[in-house]
Amino acid sequence: MYDVIRSFGVDYILFDLIFLILFITLLVKFKKKIPLIAFFVGGLLINFLVDWGIWFHTGIREISLPFSFTGSVFLFFLWFSLS
Repeated sequence: MYDVIRSFGVDYILFDLIFLILFITLLVKFKKKIPLIAFFVGGLLINFLVDWGIWFHTGIREISLPFSFTGSVFLFFLWFSLS
């Protein structure tokens, strides 16, 4: 078995969040419905539900965050899945 370790810096996450907000805003502004649907269906329904809903809750995926508040793991996986 292999352990795969990923470390994300805070600046990487912030810049990625800015990019995602800009990307979604442009898709909405230019009324790109099919890419928006694919973005949310692929990111939320498929990737997020499998990653957080199955792998994390069954113990296949483990995560340690440098911060802890209610819903922090949920928000991390939401960002990770959409990114």
